[in-house]
Amino acid sequence: LGNEEPQQVTERGARIVSRMQQRVRQLDPTRPTTFAMDKGFGDGVGQVVDVVGFNYRTSQMDGFHAQYPHIPIYGSETGSTVSVRGNYRRDDARGYTRAYDTDHPWWASTAEAWWSYVAQRPYIAGGFIWTGFDYRGEPTPYNRWPNVASQFGVLDSCGFPKDNYWYYRAQWTSEPVLHLFPHWNWDGLLQPDDKGRVQVWCHSNLEAVELLVNGVSQGLQQVPAYGHVEWRVAYAPGVIEARGYRGGNLVLS
Repeated sequence: LGNEEPQQVTERGARIVSRMQQRVRQLDPTRPTTFAMDKGFGDGVGQVVDVVGFNYRTSQMDGFHAQYPHIPIYGSETGSTVSVRGNYRRDDARGYTRAYDTDHPWWASTAEAWWSYVAQRPYIAGGFIWTGFDYRGEPTPYNRWPNVASQFGVLDSCGFPKDNYWYYRAQWTSEPVLHLFPHWNWDGLLQPDDKGRVQVWCHSNLEAVELLVNGVSQGLQQVPAYGHVEWRVAYAPGVIEARGYRGGNLVLS
């Protein structure tokens, strides 16, 4: 019935939504009502609708549930990592964020942060990711010309998956997933740390992943629940490879 309305926490807002809800019941008595709130979850419209939506603010979900255990809740907007597909060097002058699951506005969170929180709390129904696709407008964090498009999407505006797509796929499918990144072309596209090492990530739902650089193992890591595996390796021209294992057996490479 609404999204982040300034009046959502007021008595007036509650009255407006109550009237809207009455009309909804007349038109369709079979479906519950909800409101996407970003504050004051226990006040105003939060005491009117059937299901309370939390736009981000996951840290307040436990307290709300403890106080109102009878009210169903879900993440009406979650995540909002900003990333540019295929880019691994932040370039503020050109408006490029990195494709790792690291950058997000202060009010949002990474994909791993919100999903690990929600997945471990059965009382939360789930969440809607902001957003599925990049879109025109809201070019956070570069809210200035010539930036005109958002970077929130799990897929870019052409429908090509970003790296976070593979995180969600690893979490939400039983089919083996092994997604290694970044690409291994230097050419100024990778961003090393102060020791000259490059971040190499892998999203997987297998038990363990081994990284090889030009055939040399960089170590085997156990895949954490709701997380990813990561190495810091010195760049060397050639090939990187991931090998995924389950029960000690190679499943995918």
